[in-house]
Amino acid sequence: MSFFINKPIVNYYTIDTTNYKTFVEKFKATANQTVFTLTNSYEVGKNRLEVTVEGVQQFSPDNYTETSSNTITFAEGLPVGTDVVVEVVKIINV
Repeated sequence: MSFFINKPIVNYYTIDTTNYKTFVEKFKATANQTVFTLTNSYEVGKNRLEVTVEGVQQFSPDNYTETSSNTITFAEGLPVGTDVVVEVVKIINV
């Protein structure tokens, strides 16, 4: 599921709507990096993340684990320079 269609991804941006905000964070992996710490927190276990590695969608818990409210951990170390994009959705008006 994608929250944006044909929108450019930058290192960090926010989209406001009437009932949610989406935060996008982009990383380049270091050698064998597994842990990524997000600037924005999320609700663990609420399906509020979309994670891609080199443009390929990843799934929890097969590919990564929601370790804490601002950290994800991949099952395997990523090669140096690998692009990782994490979209965080926060529900604001329920």
